[in-house]
Amino acid sequence: MTLGGFDSDKFGAPGTKLAWHDLKPSKEGKFNHWRLPMDQLKFGEHEIKETEIESVIVDSGTSLILMPEKEFKKLI
Repeated sequence: MTLGGFDSDKFGAPGTKLAWHDLKPSKEGKFNHWRLPMDQLKFGEHEIKETEIESVIVDSGTSLILMPEKEFKKLI
């Protein structure tokens, strides 16, 4: 375990970099999830460049992906 930093030998493939992203607060101004800003959505060959979705919550342990039905229909 590394506190207050990271060990670059413990992640990624050789030659890759660790990317840092600023978190986005909720509409209430809270940082209660790992929320990231989003300006486009891609799924395989499908892409939505203009979306009403402003942010996504990153959860590496989930088996679910939730999104507004209106945006989902743009993908199918």
